[in-house]
Amino acid sequence: MSGYKKQKKYCKKSYESTKGIGWDNFVALYESLLESQAGRELTPKQLQLYIYCRLQLHDKKNKPLPNDDLAFYMNQAKWSEKYNLYNKSNAKGFQRDIKQLISLGFIECIACGAVNYSSSIYKFSDMWQKYGTANFVINRNKMTYAMKKNLPPQAMVNQNTQQYGTAIAIHNTP
Repeated sequence: MSGYKKQKKYCKKSYESTKGIGWDNFVALYESLLESQAGRELTPKQLQLYIYCRLQLHDKKNKPLPNDDLAFYMNQAKWSEKYNLYNKSNAKGFQRDIKQLISLGFIECIACGAVNYSSSIYKFSDMWQKYGTANFVINRNKMTYAMKKNLPPQAMVNQNTQQYGTAIAIHNTP
C-alpha cells in the first residue's frame, strides 16, 4: 500500500442541511471577514445577500465569464423569486444592499445591466481587507451605473483624488 488513504465522505449534521446525504451548496465564512471593519458595517440583510452571492460560485453551468471563477450573476429572478430576499417590487432594497457590498469592497460590478436591460455581472473582491485604510480604493469602473450617477459633482471633475462618502477613493483606472 502506497500510503494513500481514501478520504471518508463527509456526512452533514442535521443542523447543517435539510438534504442529508447528497449534493448541497455551502459557503465558508471566516471569522476574519465577519470581524473586519468592513464586515461590521454590513446589516444582517446585506450579509445574507453576500452569502447568496457566494453561492453563485457553485453555478458552473451559468458562468458569465468562462475564464473567471469569481464572476457571477445576481438578477431579480434570483434575489426575489429563488432566494426570497426582497419583494419583486423592492428593487431599491436590493440596489441599496448591492451598492453597500461594492462600497465596502466585497464585490465589484464588472458589467452593469441597467444600461442595456441585461443581467449585471459581479465579481468577488478582497478590497474589503483594506477598508478603513489609505489603500482602500473602489475604482469608478467597478461601480454600478446608479453609483456612478449619484457621485458628487466634484468627484466627476477630479476622479483621482476625490473621496466618495467616507471611504471610497474614486479612480478611473482598472
